[in-house]
Amino acid sequence: MIHLPYFRKQLKNMAMLELSASISSYLAAGEDIFNAMKFSRKACNHLWLRRKLGRCIRQMERGTDWLDAWRQMKLNQPLNEWIICNAAARQNIAAGFDTMTDWLYHNAIRHVRKNTFWLALLAVFINATIVFTLAYAIFASLAMIIQKLA
Repeated sequence: MIHLPYFRKQLKNMAMLELSASISSYLAAGEDIFNAMKFSRKACNHLWLRRKLGRCIRQMERGTDWLDAWRQMKLNQPLNEWIICNAAARQNIAAGFDTMTDWLYHNAIRHVRKNTFWLALLAVFINATIVFTLAYAIFASLAMIIQKLA
């Protein structure tokens, strides 16, 4: 997982969004949870998440319940884990991953808006600094010229 202090959480949420959407799609197509995770692992673009999914799949192959194997991935997202556990208890896993996808999507939009605001503010500050520096340099040069001519 990339170590960017402020954007790390957003990158992790985007990866989880892609994963939950992928698993949800495979489950909606009629696959079981094991095959959905295997196919989603192949479709995953994030190395760190592919490794965790690989461990989860190996645990499931050894006979561990899929929910326990999911928990052992230690994704540190308690709300998503709760959504999945609730869906498993209702025997509707596809709806759980679909709900998780919706939650992560709205969470990603919120993070993008927040990050966009701070990046725009930073860009305005940098632009204002450049304009101020140029204006000061021009004013100082003109003041020096006037002082020499007087």
